[in-house]
Amino acid sequence: MPLMYQRAISVALFSAVLSPLCAFQARAGASLFVDDAAVTAPGHCQVEAWVRGFHHGQEYTAVPACTVADTELSLGYSVNAEAEATQLWAPGVKRVFRDLETHPWGLAVSAGATWSGAANRWTDWSINVPASVALNTHRSVLLHVNVGWAEQTGQSGGLTAGTGLGVALHPAWDLLAEIYDDQRGPTTIQLGLRRSVGQAASVDVFVGADRGQNNHWLTVGFNVPF
Repeated sequence: MPLMYQRAISVALFSAVLSPLCAFQARAGASLFVDDAAVTAPGHCQVEAWVRGFHHGQEYTAVPACTVADTELSLGYSVNAEAEATQLWAPGVKRVFRDLETHPWGLAVSAGATWSGAANRWTDWSINVPASVALNTHRSVLLHVNVGWAEQTGQSGGLTAGTGLGVALHPAWDLLAEIYDDQRGPTTIQLGLRRSVGQAASVDVFVGADRGQNNHWLTVGFNVPF
């Protein structure tokens, strides 16, 4: 069976296994690879930040974002704290075409690029189409499906795809899981919990791995809107 078909079947099985129904509302976002079809509330901003620890070092990321007229503008900054620190800047834009908050499913389009401080140039760009679906009337289970394209400077691009699932276990706790595939690299899997704090802030803890490779990590992050 072709590799892409095997990966597509894995994504489908992953979604089916993790679909129990609960009575609270699930959410996505932050340090997940699979995006949702939602943005920060219009006229508001947020800061998402996380630390990702690998066996060879840590990666620190912060992404402030603001939304104007259903279009979210963001500027991410990431530094890899190894012997030779790598600093990356990532501007992005995301537009919602169907609002998930007022419909059973939502649709958005996002695009972004990365500037490497070490290389002093743009190193890659990507475009992504996230769709989100509420799987029950309580909106306690949300399914997110992404399809996109990513390309590095001077190299051939490739399709990207992912499936994520958010299950609300309790008004303050969400179970989040995802599988993300890039034609140019390994399949990535993440599983974790989100703890809501106050009205809209949250704290995340995820474990992740690249399937078939000795590459594992732990992520701790937070999201603060304002």
